[in-house]
Amino acid sequence: MRRLNPLAREAGIEHLLYHQFFKQLMAKRVLSGIEGRQSRLALPPAYHDWASEVSMQRIEAIKQAGVHVVGDLDELRPVFTAETGTQPEEVSDAVLLAAGLETLVRLARPWDAEHRAALKLEKRNAALTARLARSKNKVERLQGRIERLQGRVTRLQGRVRAFEDRPWRAAALQHLSPIRNRLRRRR
Repeated sequence: MRRLNPLAREAGIEHLLYHQFFKQLMAKRVLSGIEGRQSRLALPPAYHDWASEVSMQRIEAIKQAGVHVVGDLDELRPVFTAETGTQPEEVSDAVLLAAGLETLVRLARPWDAEHRAALKLEKRNAALTARLARSKNKVERLQGRIERLQGRVTRLQGRVRAFEDRPWRAAALQHLSPIRNRLRRRR
């Protein structure tokens, strides 16, 4: 990150974008999750006295301010370990390159998953669009068939009316009544 920061500033990357992408996403989510690559940073022994002195000054300033403190002020004192840790300038270019490459792969994984999901949705959308087009065609054919049948019904209704208007209709209906009754009984 120390090598990336000046490059980001030089490129004119907006602070909010830098904070969200580099600091939050890359440093805190990706780099912190790379197992085996974390090295503990430790304050060099030459700075232990300085850190202790600054810590005591801060604790005294808080006590003299008379503010209500939740917790123990002694937690603000530095704790030094025998481990010296790795200093940033001690990390080799090869280690930095490996961490950078792994970071890029880890950053790409969520986008790859989203891309695959988008392709799957596009394929599903195309299948549904084709199915909808087939259904529309079927509906149009059925509508044409319904219109033809309605035309036939209209013609048959005209024939029935014409038949009812004829003078011999009553005699024909009387003759057909027994047949009609037998048909009704069969249902």
